[in-house]
Amino acid sequence: MGRTPGAKNKPNIKKTEQFDPEVKAWAKAEIIRLFDADKIDDLSQASELVGVTKLALYSWRKADKTWRDLLNQAEQPIADRLLKEILVDTMPNGKTINMPYVTARLFRIKKIRPEFRDSYKFIVEDSKVIEHLEALRKLASIDSSKVEGK
Repeated sequence: MGRTPGAKNKPNIKKTEQFDPEVKAWAKAEIIRLFDADKIDDLSQASELVGVTKLALYSWRKADKTWRDLLNQAEQPIADRLLKEILVDTMPNGKTINMPYVTARLFRIKKIRPEFRDSYKFIVEDSKVIEHLEALRKLASIDSSKVEGK
């Protein structure tokens, strides 16, 4: 989105908000409780309920490994529920498949569970293929200005 055309000053956004340690501890505990009670699905919803900005919550998540681990653990039932919703809605039972619904949930599941993320790694065990890959790597490292004909 960005700034409006002609704007000269950067938007006034607080990078870090200062919170009383007791308030911060209460907010973190309350968010975990809300996740466990299945009242929220993400930190955006949590920010509205506890009165802390999303920016502050995401910075706390990044800075506090213990709380990040608790959040990750609290999000696992959400991933289970989303997987169940996708499987039920995409099974051939006469329902119409709502692809934007499925796609949005798949992205959320990939965020919560790394094992669902796309991986482009592959294992090569054939010695002939390995030799060809090494030859290609050597060719790729040759400076093209030193190749004859150029």
